[in-house]
Amino acid sequence: MLIHILAWLISCMPMHQPPPTKPAPPEYTVTFYANISDTNGEFGWVGHVWVSFNSPQIQTVVGFYPSGLSDDSWRPYDVSYPFSVSAEQFQSGLAVIDAYRNKHYLLGFSDCRGFTANVAQAIGLTPPSTGIKSPAEWLGALVQINRP
Repeated sequence: MLIHILAWLISCMPMHQPPPTKPAPPEYTVTFYANISDTNGEFGWVGHVWVSFNSPQIQTVVGFYPSGLSDDSWRPYDVSYPFSVSAEQFQSGLAVIDAYRNKHYLLGFSDCRGFTANVAQAIGLTPPSTGIKSPAEWLGALVQINRP
């Protein structure tokens, strides 16, 4: 009788169930873009560097110009590099956008490279010197310095 009860209890127990799965954490990505020459001729040979923020809730692409911040989702690019970041780093990067809403553009000091360097620093990266490098060279240096 005891064997029958034990056999019945064992038959009622779930067998070979996989462990419960946790939902994947949301992915936060900050991608830096650069083009070698400005396609609309606004800045001649200088080029441009800008950034996108992508999460399940936010998708925005923004660059900094003499006229201020602008949606750069339309802009073609020559090089890009994504960085996976935490939610906190993502929010810190977005805060740079707010900080630049009233900034004045000054080539070599407060320009597209300065903007993206501040985003890079806010998300925990070490930005390269803005120096005299083109935006594409600056992005290459950012990737090389912060490569895992």
